[in-house]
Amino acid sequence: MSKYIEIQCNEAMKDIICSSLRNFAYLAYPKAHNSECNLVASDALLNAADYFEKHFSECGAGLLNRRMRMMVKTAIETHYKILSELKNHSTEKQCEVMLKVCKGDLVNNEELIEAEQLDQQS
Repeated sequence: MSKYIEIQCNEAMKDIICSSLRNFAYLAYPKAHNSECNLVASDALLNAADYFEKHFSECGAGLLNRRMRMMVKTAIETHYKILSELKNHSTEKQCEVMLKVCKGDLVNNEELIEAEQLDQQS
């Protein structure tokens, strides 16, 4: 089994993944709580975002370490929870689509757009 999950997505999805990882690193592991565990976890998330962004190819694929799956899942869920609160409507369907993307499932942009429309209706 490969050490990495290949994630195929477009630029917008890549940006969601990277910003989710970075924002979660700052939210869940603030620098003020200067423990070694916090620093290691925060660095792992920031490094994962940088690695994914750096290795994102022109064909629309990037790599995430399999060991980061739960942290990536939590980062995506947190991103959409905050977005839901800001927009004052559900983002559950969008979150589901992005979680599929982060598992390595093939998802096209139309699915994310459709999910956003469904969320706005709920």
